[in-house]
Amino acid sequence: MTATTAVRWRRRTVQGLLGGAVVLAALGLVGDRCSEDGGLLTPAELFHHPLLFGTLIAGALLAAVLIGVRDIVVRALTTVVAVLLGLLASPFYILAGDGTRTSMHEAAPGRDDRHLVVEEGSAMIARSGGSTSTKAPASPNAGGGSATSTATRARTP
Repeated sequence: MTATTAVRWRRRTVQGLLGGAVVLAALGLVGDRCSEDGGLLTPAELFHHPLLFGTLIAGALLAAVLIGVRDIVVRALTTVVAVLLGLLASPFYILAGDGTRTSMHEAAPGRDDRHLVVEEGSAMIARSGGSTSTKAPASPNAGGGSATSTATRARTP
């Protein structure tokens, strides 16, 4: 491989990684907008995963820096910073897990373009997006008596 071929390969790879990061960021924004009340259900379910998309974007940017920069000191420092940030962010990934389940998904009576989606989960961390939440009484079979949060949203498919 000649020097000019290696430079072209490196440049194309970095451009591809940066383009992929931009596409992932755009899909994350689409998922965020669709997850609001009245938003489209299918894009919200597919693209509203901020932790996953954030990790993929960070990985693409890190790979672009490691491939695009030839200085070994910059590569080593970038890798150390990325590993430290990953270790510091891991507790937030664990605590920010979704933990919800869809308990009801029904079409609206007389309208095929609307669906009622009920999501239930732990009341430990509040969900964003303007959902209405109510505290449900603990089930009599549960030993600890923890409360659950029910979020009801009407969305278009």
